[in-house]
Parts: sequence; structure tokens; C-alpha cells
Amino acid sequence: MRSTALPLNLALLRNCSLIDPAMSIIKVGLPAAFSNAINPLGLSILTALVALEGEAAVAGFGAAGRLQSFVIVPLLALSGAIGGIVGQNWGAREYGRARQAVLYAAGFCVVWGLAVAIAMIVAGEQFARLFTDDPAVIAEFARYLEIAAWGYAGFGLLIVGNGIMNAVDKASFALLQSVARVFLVMLPVALLLQPAMGSAAIYTAELAANLFGAVTAIVLVRHIFVQRAPAWSKL
Repeated sequence: MRSTALPLNLALLRNCSLIDPAMSIIKVGLPAAFSNAINPLGLSILTALVALEGEAAVAGFGAAGRLQSFVIVPLLALSGAIGGIVGQNWGAREYGRARQAVLYAAGFCVVWGLAVAIAMIVAGEQFARLFTDDPAVIAEFARYLEIAAWGYAGFGLLIVGNGIMNAVDKASFALLQSVARVFLVMLPVALLLQPAMGSAAIYTAELAANLFGAVTAIVLVRHIFVQRAPAWSKL
């Protein structure tokens, strides 16, 4: 006679609740999703503002953005990996190892961001000629890099900080930081400076937003870790 008993692993499903795990996932996933959606929104608004400065500004901004998307790939990869590393050690109460991972990640962001920024600024016009021969577009491309490239390290610290906060169940902090970066820094700076500075105001706004994001990420991550591991207060 065939047994009607469920296999052990399936039988366990009858006695478990999916509500608590689902709520835990939503608690992190929903703010993280909105946080990731805010950056493209801010970029689209900046593009609309650049469009007011003419075709050369739009072309230079767009081409420089394509190059920028390539050089920040290591930072994006690190932001995706750091959450698993810090989260595992955080859950295991290995706060010293989590701290070490955070410091190494931050150091990489600064070194890579500054090295790439210097390379982009020094060779800005040469890179621009890969996209166009128009002198106006080349000048706009180089102007963007001369200003915005200094924010690469800050952008890296921002997105890595977001990954860390998501990993330690502080996704709401990351969301608030992203909202403040776009709506309290990037857009106000661009709108305030554009009448006097033209397209350079938009590039300056992006730089200001990335520097703000870096500072707030450092402050928030340090605050979170100090609460759990007082040794962080020495940093």
C-alpha cells in the first residue's frame, strides 16, 4: 500500500509561516528598489536641463556619460558584492571582519575613483574624439569630465554604502540618502547655478551630489556600526 505521507522537507512547509520571511524581504527589497530607481530619475532630469543649453551640450554630456558608464563598472560590481560579504559577517557577529571589508571597499572606491578621474581629465579631449570631430561637442565633453569626474570616488562610496546598509537591515537609511542626494542637492544646485554657469552648473550639481552621497554614506555606515560594535567609534 502506497504511503500518503509527504516527504519530510515538504511536510515542514505545512508548519511554517511565509509571512515573516516575506515581510523581511519586502522591508529590505522595497526601499532598495526605490533607491536604485532614484538615480536614473535624477540623471533624466539633469539631461532635460542640459538640453536647454543646446545640441552640443546634450551630445557632449551623453557621450561622456557613455564613457563614464564604462569606467565605473568596478565600483558597481563592488557595490553588488559588498552586501553579501558584510551581511554574512554581520549575521555571524563577526563585526571586526565586517569592519575590515568596509574599510577595504572604501579604500578601493577612493583609489579607483581618483585614478580614473585623473585619467579622464588628462585625456578628455582624446576620448571625445572617439565619438565626434565637432569642436563644440569635444569642448563640452572635456568640460563635463573636468568637473564631474572628481565625483567618481564619491559615487563609489555612495553605492557601496547603500549595499552595506541594505545588508544590515538599514535599507530605509539608503533610501533617504538617495532621495536627499537627488532632491536636496543635485536639483537645487543645478537650478540655482544654471542661469550663471550654463551647462557647467549641471556638471557641478552632479559633483556636489556625489560628494554629498559619499559624506552621508560614511556618516551613516559609521553610525550603524558604532551602535553594534563600539570599536568603530575610534575611526
